[in-house]
Amino acid sequence: MTPPRPLRHSPPSSSMAPATQHVDVAPVPLDAESPEPLPAVPQDFPVLCQICLDAPASVFQLCGAQCLAELCELCLVQHVAASVYTFYPGVLPKVRCPVCLTLLNKNQWQRFVLPVASEQAQEQQETEQLADDSSHVLDKYVMLCRQSCGFQSPCCHNAEYTMLPERYADSDDEGDDEEDVARLELLLEQVEALPELHRRGVEFCYHREEVESFYAFLATTFGARVERVLWRLLPKIVDEERRAALLLRHLGTHPDAHTRCCGAKVCFKCKATDHHDGACRDFIEDESVVESMAQPLPRIAAEGDEPESDAARAALGSTRAGPPPAFAARAAASLAAAGQGASTRVGGWDEAQVDGRQPDARGRAALAQPVGAVSPDAQR
Repeated sequence: MTPPRPLRHSPPSSSMAPATQHVDVAPVPLDAESPEPLPAVPQDFPVLCQICLDAPASVFQLCGAQCLAELCELCLVQHVAASVYTFYPGVLPKVRCPVCLTLLNKNQWQRFVLPVASEQAQEQQETEQLADDSSHVLDKYVMLCRQSCGFQSPCCHNAEYTMLPERYADSDDEGDDEEDVARLELLLEQVEALPELHRRGVEFCYHREEVESFYAFLATTFGARVERVLWRLLPKIVDEERRAALLLRHLGTHPDAHTRCCGAKVCFKCKATDHHDGACRDFIEDESVVESMAQPLPRIAAEGDEPESDAARAALGSTRAGPPPAFAARAAASLAAAGQGASTRVGGWDEAQVDGRQPDARGRAALAQPVGAVSPDAQR
């Protein structure tokens, strides 16, 4: 009887795909609730607001447990409104603690600018008639964040289009289809990094980690899947400013994207259709005029003008006697190529031919003088 042959285990095939798992990148919003401050210690005498020094303070520990702010709600609302309305379209708005100057998440101040609840409004309708509704501050804040990521979409020509996605609705009746869409196939080592992603995401949302370092963590951890992870992570950020900051950081590195409205290819850098791999033609060199910064700027002065000051002469680099040599050469070439027409004389130059830079007789006399010399008109 022959002994049985030993079993041979074949080595694992190198073509075997790595193990993956379908997971939800962010099952809960990163900044849904602001950190709860410690309860205020009762004092014998009321604490006055540190801004107006008149009303009793009702807002404590605004930016954290170590915050020294003691403010009344009216001064805080005015501070938030002044901060938001300082920014112009295209710049992300920032709100800081008025005492610690710490950047705040929207969840830390929005409850002070939202209108009161309906039940309270009915009870205090008479006393709150003259109160200012500060909800416009929050609307302005959201609008600025949307405009920073917005442009006119080249596909449907929507003037109010924005690349900034909306946050997921906090409803409990989400279907299985929405949960399946939120799930993403990741490698096992990437799945193990999700708790670290959530922790650092909270730090980023509350301005305790810079957007550069957080995005570098995403790019290093998820590699080629970083864009898919990012688009599933953005709707889980409540603060529109934090959401827009992370999106702009990604689009600055990867401008090739697709519109959220029609799914058309678009370049975020030049706001045009198709993908250019970041090599956009910002300007057409053949049709652009580039002046050397070393050449002084020409100045056309009218008769009766006050003598130019030393500051203006230093900024313009020339005097009223005549233009710089490079400008004089172009003017002489233009004068030789085209005849001089009748026009109104303004300070030695033809007013109708200023764009062509064609001087009249007084201008040609000024061009003939050495650079820096004083003209006879200036001497008189």
